[in-house]
Amino acid sequence: MKREKIAVLSVSIIIFTLSFVYFALITPTVPFDGDDWRYIGTMRLPIPLWGAWNPTRVLPEVLMPICGYIAAFIFYPFSGNYIGAITVATALVISLFVMGMFYCFYLFTRRHLKLTWREALLTQILFFLSFFLLYKKISQESYSMFWTGDLACDFYYLIPGLLNASVILIILQTPNFTVTFSKLNNLKKGFFLVALYFAIFSNTQLNIILATVCFTKLVEIFWNIAKNREILSYQVWRKIWFYVVILILWLLTIAFDLNGARAQRVQDATQGSLKARFFSTLNQIQQFVFLQNKLFLFIFIILILVAVIFGILKKESNILEAVVISIVSMLISLIYLLLAYMQAGGTYAARPDAMWAVAFFFLLAANIGLAYLIKYLSILKLGGIWPLVIVLLSLVAFNFNYQPLPPSNAQVDSKTKVAVNNYIINQIVEADKSGKASVVVKVPQDQDNINRKMTETNWPHSYDMEKWLQNTLYIHHIIRSRIRIVFKPERKITTRFYENKKEQQPIYPAE
Repeated sequence: MKREKIAVLSVSIIIFTLSFVYFALITPTVPFDGDDWRYIGTMRLPIPLWGAWNPTRVLPEVLMPICGYIAAFIFYPFSGNYIGAITVATALVISLFVMGMFYCFYLFTRRHLKLTWREALLTQILFFLSFFLLYKKISQESYSMFWTGDLACDFYYLIPGLLNASVILIILQTPNFTVTFSKLNNLKKGFFLVALYFAIFSNTQLNIILATVCFTKLVEIFWNIAKNREILSYQVWRKIWFYVVILILWLLTIAFDLNGARAQRVQDATQGSLKARFFSTLNQIQQFVFLQNKLFLFIFIILILVAVIFGILKKESNILEAVVISIVSMLISLIYLLLAYMQAGGTYAARPDAMWAVAFFFLLAANIGLAYLIKYLSILKLGGIWPLVIVLLSLVAFNFNYQPLPPSNAQVDSKTKVAVNNYIINQIVEADKSGKASVVVKVPQDQDNINRKMTETNWPHSYDMEKWLQNTLYIHHIIRSRIRIVFKPERKITTRFYENKKEQQPIYPAE
Protein backbone atom coordinates (compact mmCIF):
# COMPACT_ATOMS: atom_id res chain seq x y z
CA MET A 1 0.00 0.00 0.00
CA LYS A 2 2.84 2.39 0.83
CA ARG A 3 4.58 1.64 -2.48
CA GLU A 4 1.31 2.25 -4.31
CA LYS A 5 0.79 5.64 -2.65
CA ILE A 6 4.35 6.72 -3.44
CA ALA A 7 4.01 5.57 -7.06
CA VAL A 8 0.64 7.29 -7.51
CA LEU A 9 1.95 10.51 -5.99
CA SER A 10 5.08 10.36 -8.15
CA VAL A 11 3.11 9.95 -11.38
CA SER A 12 0.75 12.77 -10.40
CA ILE A 13 3.71 15.06 -9.70
CA ILE A 14 5.28 14.14 -13.06
CA ILE A 15 2.02 14.90 -14.91
CA PHE A 16 1.67 18.21 -13.05
CA THR A 17 5.28 19.19 -13.76
CA LEU A 18 5.09 18.32 -17.46
CA SER A 19 1.80 20.19 -17.75
CA PHE A 20 3.18 23.25 -15.97
CA VAL A 21 6.27 23.34 -18.20
CA TYR A 22 4.04 22.94 -21.26
CA PHE A 23 1.66 25.79 -20.33
CA ALA A 24 4.27 28.11 -18.82
CA LEU A 25 7.22 27.65 -21.18
CA ILE A 26 6.46 25.59 -24.30
CA THR A 27 3.06 27.10 -25.16
CA PRO A 28 2.83 30.04 -22.73
CA THR A 29 -0.67 31.31 -22.06
CA VAL A 30 -0.35 35.06 -22.60
CA PRO A 31 -3.24 37.58 -22.46
CA PHE A 32 -3.56 39.35 -25.79
CA ASP A 33 -7.07 40.07 -27.03
CA GLY A 34 -10.12 41.86 -25.67
CA ASP A 35 -11.68 38.73 -24.18
CA ASP A 36 -8.49 37.93 -22.28
CA TRP A 37 -8.29 41.38 -20.71
CA ARG A 38 -12.02 41.54 -20.05
CA TYR A 39 -12.44 38.34 -18.09
CA ILE A 40 -9.14 38.15 -16.22
CA GLY A 41 -10.03 41.30 -14.32
CA THR A 42 -13.78 41.25 -13.71
CA MET A 43 -15.60 38.64 -11.61
CA ARG A 44 -19.29 37.90 -12.06
CA LEU A 45 -21.78 36.69 -9.46
CA PRO A 46 -21.23 32.93 -8.97
CA ILE A 47 -24.78 32.03 -10.01
CA PRO A 48 -26.62 31.71 -13.34
CA LEU A 49 -27.90 35.10 -14.56
CA TRP A 50 -30.95 35.20 -16.81
CA GLY A 51 -30.44 37.46 -19.82
CA ALA A 52 -26.72 38.04 -19.22
CA TRP A 53 -24.15 37.82 -22.01
CA ASN A 54 -23.06 34.38 -20.75
CA PRO A 55 -25.88 33.32 -18.41
CA THR A 56 -24.43 30.03 -17.13
CA ARG A 57 -20.66 30.27 -17.65
CA VAL A 58 -20.02 30.65 -13.96
CA LEU A 59 -16.81 28.62 -13.67
CA PRO A 60 -14.70 30.49 -16.25
CA GLU A 61 -15.96 33.91 -15.22
CA VAL A 62 -15.16 33.25 -11.56
CA LEU A 63 -11.95 31.23 -11.89
CA MET A 64 -10.31 33.45 -14.52
CA PRO A 65 -10.37 36.63 -12.38
CA ILE A 66 -9.23 34.60 -9.36
CA CYS A 67 -6.27 33.54 -11.48
CA GLY A 68 -5.73 37.23 -12.26
CA TYR A 69 -5.74 38.05 -8.54
CA ILE A 70 -3.17 35.33 -7.87
CA ALA A 71 -0.98 36.75 -10.62
CA ALA A 72 -1.32 40.40 -9.60
CA PHE A 73 -1.19 40.10 -5.81
CA ILE A 74 0.99 37.02 -5.19
CA PHE A 75 3.36 36.44 -8.12
CA TYR A 76 3.79 39.94 -9.56
CA PRO A 77 5.08 41.61 -6.34
CA PHE A 78 7.91 39.07 -6.23
CA SER A 79 8.69 38.78 -9.94
CA GLY A 80 8.09 42.34 -11.13
CA ASN A 81 6.87 40.81 -14.41
CA TYR A 82 3.12 41.38 -14.75
CA ILE A 83 2.54 39.41 -17.97
CA GLY A 84 4.83 36.63 -16.77
CA ALA A 85 2.89 36.45 -13.50
CA ILE A 86 -0.36 35.93 -15.43
CA THR A 87 1.26 33.18 -17.50
CA VAL A 88 2.61 31.37 -14.42
CA ALA A 89 -0.67 31.65 -12.50
CA THR A 90 -2.65 30.35 -15.47
CA ALA A 91 -0.23 27.47 -16.05
CA LEU A 92 -0.45 26.57 -12.36
CA VAL A 93 -4.26 26.51 -12.34
CA ILE A 94 -4.57 24.51 -15.57
CA SER A 95 -1.92 22.01 -14.44
CA LEU A 96 -3.83 21.35 -11.22
CA PHE A 97 -6.96 20.52 -13.23
CA VAL A 98 -4.92 18.31 -15.57
CA MET A 99 -3.36 16.43 -12.67
CA GLY A 100 -6.76 16.05 -10.99
CA MET A 101 -8.42 14.65 -14.10
CA PHE A 102 -5.73 12.04 -14.71
CA TYR A 103 -5.80 11.03 -11.04
CA CYS A 104 -9.56 10.51 -11.36
CA PHE A 105 -8.84 8.33 -14.41
CA TYR A 106 -6.43 6.28 -12.28
CA LEU A 107 -9.16 5.74 -9.66
CA PHE A 108 -11.62 4.82 -12.42
CA THR A 109 -9.30 2.11 -13.78
CA ARG A 110 -8.66 0.75 -10.29
CA ARG A 111 -12.25 0.65 -9.07
CA HIS A 112 -14.30 0.11 -12.22
CA LEU A 113 -11.93 -1.74 -14.55
CA LYS A 114 -10.36 -3.63 -11.62
CA LEU A 115 -6.76 -3.09 -12.71
CA THR A 116 -3.86 -3.57 -10.33
CA TRP A 117 -2.22 -0.33 -9.24
CA ARG A 118 0.73 -0.96 -11.56
CA GLU A 119 -1.57 -1.60 -14.53
CA ALA A 120 -3.63 1.47 -13.62
CA LEU A 121 -0.56 3.73 -13.44
CA LEU A 122 0.66 2.44 -16.80
CA THR A 123 -2.74 3.13 -18.36
CA GLN A 124 -2.79 6.59 -16.75
CA ILE A 125 0.56 7.49 -18.33
CA LEU A 126 -0.53 6.23 -21.76
CA PHE A 127 -3.82 8.14 -21.44
CA PHE A 128 -1.83 11.33 -20.77
CA LEU A 129 0.37 10.73 -23.82
CA SER A 130 -2.68 10.10 -26.00
CA PHE A 131 -3.75 13.71 -25.39
CA PHE A 132 -0.74 14.73 -27.50
CA LEU A 133 -0.59 11.79 -29.91
CA LEU A 134 -4.14 12.15 -31.28
CA TYR A 135 -3.23 15.39 -33.07
CA LYS A 136 0.53 14.89 -33.42
CA LYS A 137 2.03 15.80 -36.79
CA ILE A 138 5.77 15.20 -37.06
CA SER A 139 6.37 17.34 -40.14
CA GLN A 140 4.23 20.36 -39.24
CA GLU A 141 2.85 22.31 -36.31
CA SER A 142 0.46 20.26 -34.19
CA TYR A 143 -2.61 20.69 -32.07
CA SER A 144 -3.12 18.79 -28.84
CA MET A 145 -6.00 18.17 -26.46
CA PHE A 146 -4.63 21.13 -24.50
CA TRP A 147 -4.83 23.63 -27.38
CA THR A 148 -7.23 26.57 -27.06
CA GLY A 149 -8.01 29.70 -29.07
CA ASP A 150 -6.66 32.16 -26.49
CA LEU A 151 -6.13 32.66 -22.77
CA ALA A 152 -9.86 33.10 -22.18
CA CYS A 153 -10.55 29.80 -23.96
CA ASP A 154 -8.30 28.03 -21.45
CA PHE A 155 -10.95 28.88 -18.88
CA TYR A 156 -14.01 28.61 -21.15
CA TYR A 157 -13.14 25.32 -22.85
CA LEU A 158 -10.13 23.44 -21.49
CA ILE A 159 -10.77 23.78 -17.75
CA PRO A 160 -14.55 23.07 -18.01
CA GLY A 161 -13.67 20.03 -20.10
CA LEU A 162 -11.15 18.78 -17.56
CA LEU A 163 -13.56 19.36 -14.66
CA ASN A 164 -16.53 17.66 -16.35
CA ALA A 165 -14.27 14.76 -17.31
CA SER A 166 -13.09 14.47 -13.70
CA VAL A 167 -16.66 14.40 -12.42
CA ILE A 168 -17.81 11.65 -14.79
CA LEU A 169 -14.70 9.59 -14.03
CA ILE A 170 -15.74 9.76 -10.37
CA ILE A 171 -19.34 8.86 -11.22
CA LEU A 172 -18.27 5.87 -13.33
CA GLN A 173 -16.11 4.35 -10.60
CA THR A 174 -19.09 2.48 -9.14
CA PRO A 175 -22.08 0.70 -10.78
CA ASN A 176 -24.57 3.25 -9.44
CA PHE A 177 -23.18 6.51 -8.13
CA THR A 178 -26.56 7.47 -6.64
CA VAL A 179 -26.06 4.78 -4.01
CA THR A 180 -22.38 5.63 -3.59
CA PHE A 181 -23.11 9.34 -3.11
CA SER A 182 -25.62 8.66 -0.32
CA LYS A 183 -22.93 6.75 1.60
CA LEU A 184 -20.28 9.49 1.42
CA ASN A 185 -19.51 11.50 4.54
CA ASN A 186 -20.56 15.15 4.59
CA LEU A 187 -17.08 16.47 3.81
CA LYS A 188 -16.72 14.33 0.67
CA LYS A 189 -20.28 15.18 -0.36
CA GLY A 190 -19.48 18.85 0.06
CA PHE A 191 -16.35 18.76 -2.09
CA PHE A 192 -18.10 16.72 -4.76
CA LEU A 193 -21.07 19.10 -4.87
CA VAL A 194 -18.72 22.06 -5.34
CA ALA A 195 -17.09 20.30 -8.30
CA LEU A 196 -20.50 19.26 -9.65
CA TYR A 197 -21.94 22.79 -9.37
CA PHE A 198 -19.09 24.39 -11.30
CA ALA A 199 -19.04 21.54 -13.84
CA ILE A 200 -22.72 22.09 -14.65
CA PHE A 201 -22.40 25.88 -14.73
CA SER A 202 -19.26 26.03 -16.85
CA ASN A 203 -19.97 25.86 -20.57
CA THR A 204 -22.84 24.14 -22.37
CA GLN A 205 -20.35 22.92 -24.97
CA LEU A 206 -18.50 20.99 -22.25
CA ASN A 207 -21.11 20.08 -19.63
CA ILE A 208 -22.55 17.83 -22.34
CA ILE A 209 -19.86 15.43 -21.06
CA LEU A 210 -21.69 15.17 -17.74
CA ALA A 211 -25.16 15.20 -19.28
CA THR A 212 -24.50 12.39 -21.75
CA VAL A 213 -23.02 10.09 -19.11
CA CYS A 214 -25.98 10.67 -16.78
CA PHE A 215 -28.40 10.07 -19.66
CA THR A 216 -26.59 6.87 -20.66
CA LYS A 217 -26.61 5.63 -17.06
CA LEU A 218 -30.36 6.28 -16.87
CA VAL A 219 -30.93 4.29 -20.07
CA GLU A 220 -28.82 1.46 -18.64
CA ILE A 221 -30.79 1.41 -15.38
CA PHE A 222 -34.17 1.40 -17.15
CA TRP A 223 -32.93 -1.30 -19.54
CA ASN A 224 -32.05 -3.52 -16.58
CA ILE A 225 -35.41 -2.76 -14.96
CA ALA A 226 -37.25 -3.78 -18.13
CA LYS A 227 -35.07 -6.87 -18.58
CA ASN A 228 -35.70 -8.00 -15.00
CA ARG A 229 -39.38 -7.00 -15.22
CA GLU A 230 -39.13 -4.84 -12.14
CA ILE A 231 -41.95 -2.53 -11.10
CA LEU A 232 -41.32 1.21 -11.00
CA SER A 233 -41.23 2.14 -7.34
CA TYR A 234 -39.56 4.32 -4.75
CA GLN A 235 -36.59 1.95 -4.81
CA VAL A 236 -36.12 2.74 -8.49
CA TRP A 237 -36.24 6.46 -7.75
CA ARG A 238 -33.48 5.98 -5.17
CA LYS A 239 -31.33 4.52 -7.94
CA ILE A 240 -31.93 7.28 -10.48
CA TRP A 241 -32.59 10.56 -8.63
CA PHE A 242 -28.96 11.73 -8.86
CA TYR A 243 -28.84 11.39 -12.65
CA VAL A 244 -32.31 12.93 -13.06
CA VAL A 245 -31.40 16.01 -11.01
CA ILE A 246 -28.22 16.57 -13.04
CA LEU A 247 -30.13 16.29 -16.33
CA ILE A 248 -32.75 18.77 -15.10
CA LEU A 249 -30.01 21.23 -14.12
CA TRP A 250 -28.34 20.70 -17.49
CA LEU A 251 -31.60 21.47 -19.30
CA LEU A 252 -31.85 24.65 -17.22
CA THR A 253 -28.40 25.74 -18.41
CA ILE A 254 -29.59 25.27 -22.00
CA ALA A 255 -32.73 27.34 -21.32
CA PHE A 256 -30.69 30.09 -19.65
CA ASP A 257 -28.13 30.21 -22.46
CA LEU A 258 -30.74 30.27 -25.22
CA ASN A 259 -32.21 33.37 -23.57
CA GLY A 260 -28.86 35.10 -23.07
CA ALA A 261 -27.63 38.19 -24.88
CA ARG A 262 -24.88 36.26 -26.66
CA ALA A 263 -27.33 33.69 -28.04
CA GLN A 264 -29.59 36.49 -29.24
CA ARG A 265 -26.76 38.14 -31.17
CA VAL A 266 -25.73 34.81 -32.69
CA GLN A 267 -29.32 34.12 -33.70
CA ASP A 268 -29.63 37.53 -35.35
CA ALA A 269 -26.38 36.99 -37.24
CA THR A 270 -27.17 33.44 -38.41
CA GLN A 271 -27.42 33.24 -42.19
CA GLY A 272 -28.17 30.54 -44.72
CA SER A 273 -30.74 27.79 -44.89
CA LEU A 274 -30.89 24.96 -42.39
CA LYS A 275 -29.61 22.56 -45.03
CA ALA A 276 -26.68 24.80 -45.95
CA ARG A 277 -25.69 25.27 -42.30
CA PHE A 278 -25.94 21.52 -41.69
CA PHE A 279 -23.57 20.62 -44.52
CA SER A 280 -21.24 23.51 -43.70
CA THR A 281 -20.92 22.32 -40.09
CA LEU A 282 -20.54 18.72 -41.25
CA ASN A 283 -17.68 19.83 -43.48
CA GLN A 284 -16.01 21.52 -40.50
CA ILE A 285 -16.32 18.29 -38.49
CA GLN A 286 -14.57 16.54 -41.38
CA GLN A 287 -11.78 19.14 -41.13
CA PHE A 288 -11.58 18.39 -37.41
CA VAL A 289 -10.98 14.71 -38.18
CA PHE A 290 -8.29 15.65 -40.73
CA LEU A 291 -6.40 17.48 -37.97
CA GLN A 292 -5.73 14.14 -36.29
CA ASN A 293 -2.81 11.80 -36.83
CA LYS A 294 -4.13 9.04 -39.12
CA LEU A 295 -1.90 6.33 -37.67
CA PHE A 296 -2.84 6.98 -34.05
CA LEU A 297 -6.47 7.51 -35.04
CA PHE A 298 -6.44 4.02 -36.60
CA ILE A 299 -4.74 2.53 -33.52
CA PHE A 300 -7.28 4.13 -31.18
CA ILE A 301 -10.19 2.81 -33.29
CA ILE A 302 -8.69 -0.70 -33.18
CA LEU A 303 -8.39 -0.44 -29.38
CA ILE A 304 -12.06 0.53 -29.13
CA LEU A 305 -13.06 -2.45 -31.29
CA VAL A 306 -10.91 -4.72 -29.12
CA ALA A 307 -12.68 -3.50 -25.99
CA VAL A 308 -16.13 -4.06 -27.51
CA ILE A 309 -15.44 -7.46 -29.11
CA PHE A 310 -13.54 -9.04 -26.24
CA GLY A 311 -15.84 -7.44 -23.70
CA ILE A 312 -18.71 -9.32 -25.35
CA LEU A 313 -16.82 -12.58 -25.93
CA LYS A 314 -15.23 -12.70 -22.48
CA LYS A 315 -18.33 -11.30 -20.77
CA GLU A 316 -16.28 -8.58 -19.10
CA SER A 317 -19.24 -6.46 -18.02
CA ASN A 318 -17.15 -3.74 -16.36
CA ILE A 319 -15.02 -3.05 -19.42
CA LEU A 320 -17.92 -3.46 -21.87
CA GLU A 321 -20.14 -1.11 -19.86
CA ALA A 322 -17.43 1.55 -19.65
CA VAL A 323 -16.56 1.47 -23.35
CA VAL A 324 -20.23 1.45 -24.43
CA ILE A 325 -20.97 4.45 -22.20
CA SER A 326 -17.96 6.24 -23.71
CA ILE A 327 -18.99 5.48 -27.31
CA VAL A 328 -22.65 6.39 -26.80
CA SER A 329 -21.67 9.57 -24.97
CA MET A 330 -19.28 10.47 -27.79
CA LEU A 331 -21.99 10.03 -30.43
CA ILE A 332 -24.58 12.01 -28.46
CA SER A 333 -22.03 14.78 -27.85
CA LEU A 334 -21.20 14.84 -31.56
CA ILE A 335 -24.86 15.20 -32.55
CA TYR A 336 -25.45 17.85 -29.88
CA LEU A 337 -22.43 19.92 -30.95
CA LEU A 338 -23.38 19.55 -34.61
CA LEU A 339 -26.80 21.05 -33.86
CA ALA A 340 -25.31 23.75 -31.62
CA TYR A 341 -22.68 24.83 -34.14
CA MET A 342 -25.22 24.93 -36.96
CA GLN A 343 -26.64 27.87 -35.04
CA ALA A 344 -23.51 29.34 -33.42
CA GLY A 345 -21.19 29.05 -36.41
CA GLY A 346 -19.86 26.00 -38.22
CA THR A 347 -16.19 26.92 -37.76
CA TYR A 348 -16.44 25.90 -34.10
CA ALA A 349 -16.73 22.29 -35.28
CA ALA A 350 -13.17 22.36 -36.65
CA ARG A 351 -11.62 23.59 -33.39
CA PRO A 352 -10.09 21.00 -31.04
CA ASP A 353 -11.08 23.01 -27.95
CA ALA A 354 -14.71 23.37 -29.08
CA MET A 355 -14.87 19.63 -29.94
CA TRP A 356 -13.10 18.61 -26.73
CA ALA A 357 -16.04 16.54 -25.46
CA VAL A 358 -16.07 14.31 -28.54
CA ALA A 359 -12.29 13.79 -28.55
CA PHE A 360 -12.26 13.05 -24.81
CA PHE A 361 -14.83 10.26 -25.04
CA PHE A 362 -13.00 8.82 -28.05
CA LEU A 363 -9.69 8.71 -26.16
CA LEU A 364 -11.41 7.36 -23.05
CA ALA A 365 -12.92 4.47 -25.02
CA ALA A 366 -9.57 3.75 -26.70
CA ASN A 367 -7.68 3.70 -23.42
CA ILE A 368 -10.29 1.40 -21.88
CA GLY A 369 -9.49 -0.97 -24.75
CA LEU A 370 -5.79 -0.58 -24.00
CA ALA A 371 -6.47 -1.31 -20.33
CA TYR A 372 -8.19 -4.54 -21.36
CA LEU A 373 -5.16 -5.64 -23.38
CA ILE A 374 -2.78 -4.80 -20.55
CA LYS A 375 -4.93 -6.72 -18.09
CA TYR A 376 -5.56 -9.90 -20.05
CA LEU A 377 -2.91 -10.44 -22.75
CA SER A 378 0.12 -12.15 -21.26
CA ILE A 379 2.42 -10.68 -23.90
CA LEU A 380 1.42 -7.21 -22.71
CA LYS A 381 1.66 -7.93 -19.00
CA LEU A 382 3.82 -5.55 -17.05
CA GLY A 383 7.41 -6.17 -17.91
CA GLY A 384 10.35 -5.01 -19.96
CA ILE A 385 8.36 -3.84 -22.98
CA TRP A 386 6.49 -0.94 -21.38
CA PRO A 387 9.37 1.35 -20.39
CA LEU A 388 10.51 1.23 -24.02
CA VAL A 389 6.96 1.90 -25.30
CA ILE A 390 6.51 4.87 -22.96
CA VAL A 391 9.89 6.34 -23.89
CA LEU A 392 9.24 5.98 -27.63
CA LEU A 393 5.72 7.44 -27.42
CA SER A 394 7.00 10.29 -25.24
CA LEU A 395 9.67 11.13 -27.80
CA VAL A 396 6.96 11.35 -30.45
CA ALA A 397 4.50 13.28 -28.27
CA PHE A 398 7.11 15.79 -27.10
CA ASN A 399 8.90 16.22 -30.41
CA PHE A 400 8.97 19.99 -30.87
CA ASN A 401 10.92 20.28 -34.12
CA TYR A 402 7.75 22.05 -35.15
CA GLN A 403 6.26 24.10 -32.35
CA PRO A 404 2.72 23.42 -31.14
CA LEU A 405 0.17 25.52 -33.00
CA PRO A 406 -0.27 28.97 -31.41
CA PRO A 407 -3.72 30.16 -30.30
CA SER A 408 -5.95 31.25 -33.17
CA ASN A 409 -6.53 34.76 -31.76
CA ALA A 410 -3.24 35.87 -33.32
CA GLN A 411 -0.75 33.83 -35.31
CA VAL A 412 2.24 35.31 -33.51
CA ASP A 413 4.76 33.89 -31.08
CA SER A 414 4.25 34.22 -27.32
CA LYS A 415 7.39 36.37 -27.10
CA THR A 416 5.80 38.77 -29.58
CA LYS A 417 2.66 38.90 -27.46
CA VAL A 418 4.69 39.70 -24.35
CA ALA A 419 6.58 42.48 -26.15
CA VAL A 420 3.37 44.02 -27.53
CA ASN A 421 1.64 43.78 -24.14
CA ASN A 422 4.53 45.48 -22.34
CA TYR A 423 4.69 48.23 -24.97
CA ILE A 424 0.96 48.96 -24.61
CA ILE A 425 0.89 48.75 -20.81
CA ASN A 426 4.00 50.91 -20.40
CA GLN A 427 2.29 53.72 -22.34
CA ILE A 428 -0.68 53.54 -19.98
CA VAL A 429 1.43 53.32 -16.80
CA GLU A 430 3.57 56.32 -17.80
CA ALA A 431 0.47 58.40 -18.53
CA ASP A 432 -1.05 57.35 -15.20
CA LYS A 433 2.14 58.34 -13.35
CA SER A 434 2.01 61.74 -15.03
CA GLY A 435 -1.51 62.28 -13.72
CA LYS A 436 -3.19 62.33 -17.13
CA ALA A 437 -6.93 61.76 -17.38
CA SER A 438 -6.66 60.05 -20.77
CA VAL A 439 -3.99 58.59 -23.01
CA VAL A 440 -3.73 57.74 -26.70
CA VAL A 441 -2.14 54.30 -26.91
CA LYS A 442 -0.42 53.08 -30.05
CA VAL A 443 -1.32 49.47 -30.84
CA PRO A 444 -0.70 47.15 -33.81
CA GLN A 445 -3.10 47.54 -36.71
CA ASP A 446 -4.29 43.97 -37.09
CA GLN A 447 -6.93 44.49 -39.78
CA ASP A 448 -7.26 46.59 -42.93
CA ASN A 449 -10.80 47.84 -42.52
CA ILE A 450 -11.01 49.32 -39.03
CA ASN A 451 -13.69 51.63 -37.70
CA ARG A 452 -13.97 52.99 -34.17
CA LYS A 453 -17.76 52.85 -34.43
CA MET A 454 -17.44 49.10 -34.98
CA THR A 455 -15.84 48.37 -31.62
CA GLU A 456 -14.90 44.76 -32.43
CA THR A 457 -12.74 45.67 -35.44
CA ASN A 458 -8.94 45.45 -35.32
CA TRP A 459 -9.11 42.16 -33.45
CA PRO A 460 -7.25 41.09 -31.34
CA HIS A 461 -6.57 44.73 -30.33
CA SER A 462 -10.17 45.75 -30.86
CA TYR A 463 -11.51 49.11 -29.79
CA ASP A 464 -13.66 47.58 -27.06
CA MET A 465 -10.46 46.26 -25.47
CA GLU A 466 -9.73 49.85 -24.33
CA LYS A 467 -12.22 49.76 -21.45
CA TRP A 468 -11.45 46.17 -20.45
CA LEU A 469 -7.70 46.70 -20.35
CA GLN A 470 -8.14 49.83 -18.23
CA ASN A 471 -10.52 48.00 -15.92
CA THR A 472 -8.15 45.06 -15.39
CA LEU A 473 -5.04 47.20 -14.90
CA TYR A 474 -6.89 49.26 -12.29
CA ILE A 475 -8.27 46.23 -10.44
CA HIS A 476 -4.80 44.65 -10.40
CA HIS A 477 -3.26 47.87 -9.01
CA ILE A 478 -1.04 48.35 -12.06
CA ILE A 479 -2.43 51.90 -12.48
CA ARG A 480 -3.74 54.29 -9.82
CA SER A 481 -6.77 55.72 -11.59
CA ARG A 482 -9.34 54.75 -14.18
CA ILE A 483 -7.51 56.63 -16.90
CA ARG A 484 -9.36 56.79 -20.22
CA ILE A 485 -7.58 54.74 -22.89
CA VAL A 486 -7.92 55.50 -26.60
CA PHE A 487 -6.37 53.04 -29.06
CA LYS A 488 -4.54 54.30 -32.14
CA PRO A 489 -3.82 51.35 -34.46
CA GLU A 490 -0.71 51.85 -36.61
CA ARG A 491 0.92 49.66 -39.23
CA LYS A 492 4.39 50.68 -38.14
CA ILE A 493 3.72 49.18 -34.69
CA THR A 494 2.68 45.95 -36.40
CA THR A 495 5.89 45.96 -38.44
CA ARG A 496 7.97 46.83 -35.39
CA PHE A 497 6.77 44.00 -33.16
CA TYR A 498 5.29 41.20 -35.27
CA GLU A 499 7.72 38.64 -36.63
CA ASN A 500 8.41 38.61 -40.36
CA LYS A 501 7.22 35.25 -41.67
CA LYS A 502 8.19 35.86 -45.30
CA GLU A 503 11.02 33.85 -46.85
CA GLN A 504 11.85 32.11 -43.58
CA GLN A 505 14.36 29.29 -43.62
CA PRO A 506 12.62 25.91 -43.65
CA ILE A 507 13.35 23.40 -40.92
CA TYR A 508 15.95 20.75 -41.65
CA PRO A 509 15.18 17.78 -39.38
CA ALA A 510 17.73 15.03 -38.89
CA GLU A 511 15.63 12.61 -40.95
